Amino acid sequence: MNMRIWEDMITDRDRIVIEQGGYGRRTGYGEKPLLLCIDLQPNYIGADAPIEEQIEQWPSGGGAKAWEGVRHILSLRDAAREAGVPVFYTKNVQSRTDAFDNFAGKRKRDNAKFIDGHPCSDLLPCIEPLPEEMVLSKGYASAFYGTPLQSYLITLGIDTLILVGAPPADAAVPLRLTPPQGATGLFMWRTASLTASKYPIRRRCLISG
Repeated sequence: MNMRIWEDMITDRDRIVIEQGGYGRRTGYGEKPLLLCIDLQPNYIGADAPIEEQIEQWPSGGGAKAWEGVRHILSLRDAAREAGVPVFYTKNVQSRTDAFDNFAGKRKRDNAKFIDGHPCSDLLPCIEPLPEEMVLSKGYASAFYGTPLQSYLITLGIDTLILVGAPPADAAVPLRLTPPQGATGLFMWRTASLTASKYPIRRRCLISG
């Protein structure tokens, strides 16, 4: 069994507390999942080419590795639809009042393609959300901040999130999320992060109620 990357940082005393306190145990999955697809937009996916060849046109795009991930995500999305699992999407966009949003510190570059309504800020054409699949626009590095996502999850009784998407996928994790009534927590399982890294990122965290 592979050692977790943080295990060499905890002391023997820490191990005793963890073991005796019952921390770190698997709690299983919930019964009502939702697939959340993060920022599958031209701005963050770029061209289907090596990242160094497309970075001038798509400075935030992941290139060929990102497109490889997109194809896997489409397969997962199709399986979710077939299984009756709801699917939501986010778009990271800039409002024209960018002095007040998350893009304000990025004015040194041309942000025209990031403004809400520009084709490059829309979802990739291959995504094609169904009418019943929610698309949430966000101006910050969070799918929760300033959006109704948490309210929707509670209303739908969602107790498991499956996260896939572009580099801002980290932003889907809120500081604290109250799970639906009766749930023990909300799993957030990232199955794909479309970074330019050679190694895919896979991690899970449990946000307790």
